[in-house]
Amino acid sequence: GVNAAGVHRFAHAKSAVKALDWCPWSSRLLATGAGVNDRCVRLYDVSTGQLMRTTQTKGQVSGVAWSRRLRALLTAGGFCDKRVRVRDRTTLRSTFSFESRGGRILGLACNADGTMACSVDAEERLVFWRLSGDTSRAECPSVPTESAISALDDPRARMSQPQTSAGMRYGLS
Repeated sequence: GVNAAGVHRFAHAKSAVKALDWCPWSSRLLATGAGVNDRCVRLYDVSTGQLMRTTQTKGQVSGVAWSRRLRALLTAGGFCDKRVRVRDRTTLRSTFSFESRGGRILGLACNADGTMACSVDAEERLVFWRLSGDTSRAECPSVPTESAISALDDPRARMSQPQTSAGMRYGLS
């Protein structure tokens, strides 16, 4: 059955928790990110109820997502820090980042195998970030056509456009 009382209650954040994601290779590990009055990324071991690690960021944390490919945590900044950062999974130190050229980032997700991340910004755009095993070579493929959206769903499809640092951007309206 369901435990209606809850197993643990965490109250470390000084403002609203804006993002959370379970680690795909360790079901007991939960990452959270909080708003502008807190500016922290936290890792919890939910099996023990222990706060494992905290790191201060430069601004609101609007998204967290685990990448299986990189075996790392990705975080997205809202106000003050419009970047997607790749963080070491044990220290939470930023090892690489992608700059959002749009508005502040509102959310972040990784695909199932962790090879691509997607952020959504305040200008109603989705930006796709291709993640390689070597973060110094992380790519942001630029594909200006709507056909790219369906191509991302089809593993047989290939991106034929040149690689740039602009990211694939699609308006949501």
